[in-house]
Amino acid sequence: MRWTIDGSAINRIATESSNYNTAFDALTDMIANSELCFCDEVVDELERTAENEPGALWAATVKGRRQHTGASMTTIAWIARNVKDIVDPAGRHDAMPSVLAHAYALGEEGQDIAVVTEDILEKPTRRALSHACDELSIEWVQVPEWLTSCGLPWP
Repeated sequence: MRWTIDGSAINRIATESSNYNTAFDALTDMIANSELCFCDEVVDELERTAENEPGALWAATVKGRRQHTGASMTTIAWIARNVKDIVDPAGRHDAMPSVLAHAYALGEEGQDIAVVTEDILEKPTRRALSHACDELSIEWVQVPEWLTSCGLPWP
């Protein structure tokens, strides 16, 4: 299984993990082993919304080590056109459509993929990433279940 993680999940690890350093060390190993990835837009979003926070610093540190850095613009555009209510008109730099496109592209390549996210509640301006994943039959999981399944402690 390959995992792609979004900013909400990275932030939850940073804020709620009893030992985020241990968690991020393990995630760094997963990046090196091509088990974990995240798209460039996640790094951009974290730099804007959580600058100098542990999650944003980790993502910026490991971004050059990722094997897969995101979907093509063609795939992102296809996702934006064909999956309803995922583009937040008020959130110009929302990474969600790119995270969804990243997971979709990896699945189209034949990879067994799942999204790690805390974006599970509908918003007034867009739907939740988890619901968009459901529409495209992309597996998703929240941080506590994911870390536990990977043998990492939570919280």
